[in-house]
Order: sequence, then structure tokens, then C-alpha cells
Amino acid sequence: MWPNTELQRPGCPAAEFQYRWTDRSMSNYAEEYFEALEALVGRREDSLNRVSGNGDDGLPHVYALFYKDWPHPGVLTAFTLGAGLGRHVRSLDAHVELVVSVKTEDLSWGLAVAFLAEQSRSHLEFDYGTTLNMQEPIAEGSAMTGLFLTPPHHWSQPPRLQVAGRTVVILEARPVYPSELECARAQERQQLLGILEGPTYDGGRPAISLTAQ
Repeated sequence: MWPNTELQRPGCPAAEFQYRWTDRSMSNYAEEYFEALEALVGRREDSLNRVSGNGDDGLPHVYALFYKDWPHPGVLTAFTLGAGLGRHVRSLDAHVELVVSVKTEDLSWGLAVAFLAEQSRSHLEFDYGTTLNMQEPIAEGSAMTGLFLTPPHHWSQPPRLQVAGRTVVILEARPVYPSELECARAQERQQLLGILEGPTYDGGRPAISLTAQ
């Protein structure tokens, strides 16, 4: 599993983040994002983790907030915290945080999303159809190496949250195989978006058969 640090936030998360992050705006962002997610999910996260190492964009780290047995029993869901500090996405008129849901107990899936978000948030707009490539397996026992961003299947419409004065949209990071990443970069992107419209919790699902042109 990814080397990471598990943190415990106190009842007043702003105090926690003011000393962990020197950026004052991040402390407000974190506190308001925690509140927005609690309203969206219906409870607080089970754990808050940070991947060891960091990007070079000068922004605070991206964390993974894990929810066990959500939205269904046996499913582990992770939301990023900090991806939304990156680039404004023009097509969505918002900043973007990510969510991933896999039927597993392995935190690697959520940690990988946080890692890739931190590495790319300052130079890439996270939009429908955006791909993020790990170039190695995301989790042990899986051949999936990348992420494909789609509308989240958890809600009928992607949530639009108001966080620290900015609009934040939640997009889903779907784990995908190298062949699917290749197709997503070609003309099959819209077809792949349609196929991955519903829930796909299985990290060992068969690869989707598409041929890049």
C-alpha cells in the first residue's frame, strides 16, 4: 500500500489545519469542505490520510478522506481534499474535487487519486473525460494504472458545493486499464463515458473492449 500518514482532526478542524498548513485560506477551505461533505454524505469521514511525498506546485497537500461502507456495504469511498485548490475548470465554471469508490478495504485506491490530483492540479483542468496516468498498478492485485474522470454515479447531478468563496464540483475518478486510457485519449472518449455511467466498484473488472483509432 502507498506510504501514508493517518491524521485525526479535532472537533474544530480550522485549528488543526492552521498549524498543519501555513496557507490561511486552506484552513478555511478545509473546514468548510468538511462541513459540506458531512452534509452530502450524512456523516464524518472514517479516516483522513496524506500520501508521503508532495508535489512541487507550492500548494498544501492533497488528502484522502475515507468513508467505509458508503454508498453501499463493502464499498470504500475516498474524497480528495485539496484538488480544488488547483486550476479553475472553465467548462464547469468551478474548481473540482474527486471521489473514487471501490469494493475493497485497500486504501491504495483513494491514496492514488490524492497523489495524482496533487501532481496535476496546477497544470491540468479536471473535466469530464480527463485522464490521469499512474504508469504502474494503482493497487496490489490490479492491472489498472490510471483514472478517467466522469460525472459521479452517486448522485443524479454532480454536487456543486460552496467552499471558502469558490464553487467546487465533485467528479468521479474511475480506475481504468492502460488500454482504456489509450481509448479515452482517442475518439472513443464519449463512448467510454457512456459505458462507465453506472457504478463500477470492482477493481478487478474485465477491461472494456474498445479500439483506439
